[in-house]
Amino acid sequence: MRHGFGAMHGYFLGGSGITIGVVILLIALLAAIVVIVALIRRKKHPESDRLMDILRGKHADGTIGESEYRERSLVLGDEYWIEANGPEMLKLKELYARCEIDSREYVKQRAELFDQRSYYAGEAVSERPAR
Repeated sequence: MRHGFGAMHGYFLGGSGITIGVVILLIALLAAIVVIVALIRRKKHPESDRLMDILRGKHADGTIGESEYRERSLVLGDEYWIEANGPEMLKLKELYARCEIDSREYVKQRAELFDQRSYYAGEAVSERPAR
């Protein structure tokens, strides 16, 4: 028999206590997923620090200004493009970090590397014998 009101008598936590617990559990689970995804995305390529050191040196000796440094550091920070085409992409990023090519040339050469890779992947699929 339920008499009175409050947490001890089941009216406050009876039905809604379970709901609150489930909501808290879902929030904790969502937070854990967000943390795991953030940690995975922050994984750095081993060459990333070396490329940024080259760029910092160019900025320190006055070869490039602040705005160009920011632009180049954002481009170099894009980890996907290091992994995308292996050593060729790494060489391209190094040329860019050394300020030997400008942003337009970098984007053009990156597109060419990506197109080459897509072409060879398509060629491999088309050459595969039918089963």
